[in-house]
Amino acid sequence: MKLFNSFKDWKKYILSAIRSVFVGLLRIVWSIVIGVVSLVAGIFRSIGAFSRREPKAMLVIIILFTCVFFGWIMNFVNERAMRVSAEYQRDSLSLKLDSAKQNAYVQEPFVVNHWDSDE
Repeated sequence: MKLFNSFKDWKKYILSAIRSVFVGLLRIVWSIVIGVVSLVAGIFRSIGAFSRREPKAMLVIIILFTCVFFGWIMNFVNERAMRVSAEYQRDSLSLKLDSAKQNAYVQEPFVVNHWDSDE
């Protein structure tokens, strides 16, 4: 346990502790970033070595990935078109319903006995 003789010693100790914590946190973040970059670089090196060793297999893999990606894109476009169409239909029905409600409020009340009317 450290006893402080003055406010200046205490302040110096606190600032040193805060600086140590900050440096420690930055080292953790930096190590995570460098780890991810190293992992990605290793993956690219591995892919490059495989493509030099087996060019035909790499071409087949690229074609398969391209087909899968194209299928995903077409699925997304189809789903988006169907969703927009359904939203358009929902909005159209909502507009018709609101119009019918408004027309119901605007119309004159139905008079059963013509003697009760003002005319």
